[in-house]
Amino acid sequence: MEAPKIHYIRIPKDAELEIDGVKIDPKHPLPVLVMPGEKVPSGGEDVSKAQIAAGMIEVIAHEPENPEFEYYKSVVLGSDKDMVKSLKTGAAAKIKEGQNEFAIDLVLALKNIEPTEDIFVLLAGLYAGLAAKYLKSGEEEKGSYYDDKTLNILKEGLERFPESGQLMIELGSFHMRQGNWENAKEYLNGFLEKYPDDEKAASARKIIALADENMANEEAMLAIHDDIVMDRPEEAVKKADELIAKLPGTWQLYMLKGWAL
Repeated sequence: MEAPKIHYIRIPKDAELEIDGVKIDPKHPLPVLVMPGEKVPSGGEDVSKAQIAAGMIEVIAHEPENPEFEYYKSVVLGSDKDMVKSLKTGAAAKIKEGQNEFAIDLVLALKNIEPTEDIFVLLAGLYAGLAAKYLKSGEEEKGSYYDDKTLNILKEGLERFPESGQLMIELGSFHMRQGNWENAKEYLNGFLEKYPDDEKAASARKIIALADENMANEEAMLAIHDDIVMDRPEEAVKKADELIAKLPGTWQLYMLKGWAL
């Protein structure tokens, strides 16, 4: 489905345009969100205040480096004193409807207006959900794209909130899902150093133990491979059988054993 697009317009210098009580300064270009199939407005009476407000929110969400960012932010917040609450309510509704892509736009706007640890965690969860969805359907490129988005938003969050145990846990969990055991341990150990008595500390220790076990299993599989390469088939088969008894569902071990025989 084609996505909405931003078009910029200018209103006449003598125009008197207000958005919910906020007077618009004609010297600023105005972003207008145009839906697929809609006519692109020229800046006259054919543009609606809702299109301008939606355009400003879209810029706030995706272009925090835009030179007009602060002006658009002031208009949006000035036009609705409960804008943060409205964005949260809108995002929650979109999530409930399963429209995660639309929810992400609203949560990104929240991040750039009033960032909190919870906003970064929510964004990461939305990105991770899309990654899982696309990977499950075989769309590897899209899945990898949203995996990268998940990691980057968590790292951005931790840079902004370096004491956040919640974000450390999320980063550790992300790397566990990706099989990056060392990276997972780094974040989880960092969490335990800062918050050894936190209610999530026990879970963090269990995940670290699992990471250590996975690393040991990978090293054992590498040892089997080395025995095969060095023409030590009996040693390879023995080690493979020992590891198969521990990990009977690991098909790579059966492949290694078959290679050694």
